[in-house]
Amino acid sequence: MKVLGHGNLYPVGFMGSGKDKVGNLVAERMRRRIVNTDALIVDSEAMSINDIFDKYGEPYFRDSETEVLREISRERDLVVSVGGGAFCQENPRNRDILLATGVVVWLDVSLDIIRERLKNKTDRPLARNPVEMAKLFEKRRQFYELADFRLEVSVERPPEEVAEELLRRISWKELV
Repeated sequence: MKVLGHGNLYPVGFMGSGKDKVGNLVAERMRRRIVNTDALIVDSEAMSINDIFDKYGEPYFRDSETEVLREISRERDLVVSVGGGAFCQENPRNRDILLATGVVVWLDVSLDIIRERLKNKTDRPLARNPVEMAKLFEKRRQFYELADFRLEVSVERPPEEVAEELLRRISWKELV
């Protein structure tokens, strides 16, 4: 078991896997601040992720993501919700940052559940094409498997149950 201590906790997984919801529940229970890297990028760029992708392309977004991760990883005792692709780039720079500065937990969810959760969402540029999204889902699994551990997410398991299992599976010191 990897000990969290005062390192950061990084829930990772495909878009729609519940990183924000589970991350918020865990952060509240651990009395840690939660940070969302996508929200930080949107704030710094003053445009939506869709607009960033459309105007500058995915490589620009990924470079911005790496810069945000470098900055955030200097802080401690955070729960950091990262974008679905942050941990899955061919270049391991983001994975290296996350694995070196905390515990990475993969929220593993089926593609059927992802499709259901995203069916009315318009703010996911990589979910615009269902066939391409399915290919991306399969491609990213090899990278998510590099996380410190995996938690299964299903429709039968509410986010509160997933958060409780996450807390049981990590060794952490409650901050007072």
